Amino acid sequence: MLTIGLDVHQSRTSVCVLDGRGNIVKQQEVIGGHEAVEAELLKLSEPFQVCYEASTGYGSLYERLAPVAAKVAVAHPGRLGLIFKSKKKHNRADAQKLAALMHLNQVPEVHVPVQEVRSWRGLIEHRRSLVDRVVGVKNQVRALLRAQGIKGMKGSKLWTKTGVKWLTEEVVWASEVEKFRVELLLEQWGELAGKVERVQLVQLMKLVQLGVSLSACMRAMRL
Repeated sequence: MLTIGLDVHQSRTSVCVLDGRGNIVKQQEVIGGHEAVEAELLKLSEPFQVCYEASTGYGSLYERLAPVAAKVAVAHPGRLGLIFKSKKKHNRADAQKLAALMHLNQVPEVHVPVQEVRSWRGLIEHRRSLVDRVVGVKNQVRALLRAQGIKGMKGSKLWTKTGVKWLTEEVVWASEVEKFRVELLLEQWGELAGKVERVQLVQLMKLVQLGVSLSACMRAMRL
């Protein structure tokens, strides 16, 4: 059986092919994305096992290669660093090292979740990113208040209808520029908060479908 190491990048991939004895029989650069890599490996006349490092898109590549390869191993990048102990990066050399580890059955593998799990993880990360942006906008508004020595409402009160009305109609800003900035920030906050609510609704519906209790769903939404 052939053993293949791949050093995968967005627009090109270095390929190293070893024979059953661990000798290099082929090294090449494949131009293109995952589809091009799959097409190149399908040209091989012998069964093969393949190894590559986990990075962006590792799941989709796994799903392309799993049906055609005898085995697909996705290597843990952190543990690879401990094994190789080298800061020098070279695409061809990295592909060769991965192939050698695969040949010796010494790959520090990571688990590859199915697409549905990867999608939900991505949605959770997206919600976290949106929440971080909401917090950033709120901090900017409070910074403008502090800059003028104005004591704002405590906690979440500032972001109620009463608080927003106070910011836009009752606070006397130093100039029209500060007032304009606050208006823009409040618009941004409203848009982001709306997106957070949309994501939470989708997550809540999914949890309910899975039979999770309403109280547990609400706790999950607060994470």
